[in-house]
Amino acid sequence: GVEEVEEVLIEEANDEGEKTIEEAEEETKVDITDPEEIKRLLACSICSNLCARGISVPCCGAQGCRACATKKVLMHNKCWNCSKEQKTEVFINDENLRSAVSLQKEGKEI
Repeated sequence: GVEEVEEVLIEEANDEGEKTIEEAEEETKVDITDPEEIKRLLACSICSNLCARGISVPCCGAQGCRACATKKVLMHNKCWNCSKEQKTEVFINDENLRSAVSLQKEGKEI
């Protein structure tokens, strides 16, 4: 049945050195109590500073400062993260990111 197929696929993935879903999830866990991890999550993917006027792009969800992202996209007409064609008009103001950055700067809990 379905369970047998899943077991075979997992065994094949392990034989090929691929990670199981559980292993991948464990590697991507985020410790939101670690101040350095919080800074990393709130960082611009271009300049690495805390995002100033944070935006995200619809193509891949990459986040950045509005100024950094605008400069990159206007120079190259593509996303700095996934290289898909991009325009500044489709930037999404990331209000959650902006709020979290404000709280971080004020030294408050996110």
